[in-house]
Amino acid sequence: MTKDIWIMADQKDLAVTAHTDFLATDLATEQGYPVTWRIFAVFGTAGKLHLIRKTGVYTASEILNGDTNLSASVAYTFDVPVENDELINLQTDTGLTVMTLKVIEMRAQV
Repeated sequence: MTKDIWIMADQKDLAVTAHTDFLATDLATEQGYPVTWRIFAVFGTAGKLHLIRKTGVYTASEILNGDTNLSASVAYTFDVPVENDELINLQTDTGLTVMTLKVIEMRAQV
């Protein structure tokens, strides 16, 4: 088995508004099976990172980092399981600048 990675999002100096999607288009895996996404984020000021998970008409907000603010100018990495029928976006609880945001899909191939 080999692993491939795919860049799903790559943003720098992204000004975001509280409780508004970071990305103009929701992200989705193109695989027919569940995958893992690695989210790498650096905020310019402290704030909570919310993963917005959409399936059909259901939307869930999952607060990453144990419901604790991400500190300013500190790099954080989160591994998130994603089902093939889910759409994903990110939000924060406060307006801030996202210094770096990368979403990487980890694909396992046989």
